[in-house]
Amino acid sequence: MTAPKSQRYRLGRLCAQGVLLVAVLGLAGCLSSKSEPVTEDTGPITLAPKQTSSTGNTVLSGNVDENELRKAIDRYRIIKQRGESPYNFANADLNGDGRPEVLVLYSGADWCQKTGCSLVVFQMEQTGYKVVSHIVSAQAPIMVGPDSSFGWRDLIVKTGGGGSPERNARLGFIGKGYPSNALLQPEPTRETLAQSQQIMAPAQTTAATN
Repeated sequence: MTAPKSQRYRLGRLCAQGVLLVAVLGLAGCLSSKSEPVTEDTGPITLAPKQTSSTGNTVLSGNVDENELRKAIDRYRIIKQRGESPYNFANADLNGDGRPEVLVLYSGADWCQKTGCSLVVFQMEQTGYKVVSHIVSAQAPIMVGPDSSFGWRDLIVKTGGGGSPERNARLGFIGKGYPSNALLQPEPTRETLAQSQQIMAPAQTTAATN
């Protein structure tokens, strides 16, 4: 027995709708079955702190070759045509190259005047110590200041006497060396003094040796 035409039409529509529904559900299932990218939860990102120097303004000191230093002192005495002299010395890395310069403060009559004595800065090279600067009218204590000029740290020295007021003087590097006369240099500020490091105190000097 054949179904009426209207019933066959309704059945056809229902079948078509059923097929469409199955297709839609199948497509949704396929989409939902795709794996999502997996991200690992590592927690909040922490930025690394900025690197800072552990030494701050500390002046790097190193070993001094005293034998070579004595040779340099004697050579310089002969060049300057002056007598032997007791001296005091200290070492500090003034130019930041990791090697210490040596500051020699003389105390002999040929090297001193009423306002102070000669302070000579030596720098180590492959052939020995060479003179960087010769500063007159300098006295201990001698300090290294927090500021730099031309890559060299400032020096703070005491100066004066013999009618000139005793005071501190700041010596800034001027390209080829430090100023030659401490008495003519300006005083450091209180803040500069507070941040300076003493490297040579008034003390018993080293006797000159032959």
